[in-house]
Amino acid sequence: MTDLKYPIIDQVKGPDGDLVPLLDVPMMSDEKWDKMVKEQQEKHPEEYEEMFKQMREHPELYPGMITPLDSFDQLQ
Repeated sequence: MTDLKYPIIDQVKGPDGDLVPLLDVPMMSDEKWDKMVKEQQEKHPEEYEEMFKQMREHPELYPGMITPLDSFDQLQ
């Protein structure tokens, strides 16, 4: 577990009717995320090439992957 603590900003009813805390968790925009990924790919191209190779060779290890792997290559 982590020691991170986030403020509770509200409470909402869950599916079972119980109150669930709504946390103020910092978020990042997709644009910022994409920019940071591109910067990392430029700094460490060999690591990304190896990662993409592993993903192509062993797709069974990435069952949540719904985007075609080639779309990741476009970020390079």
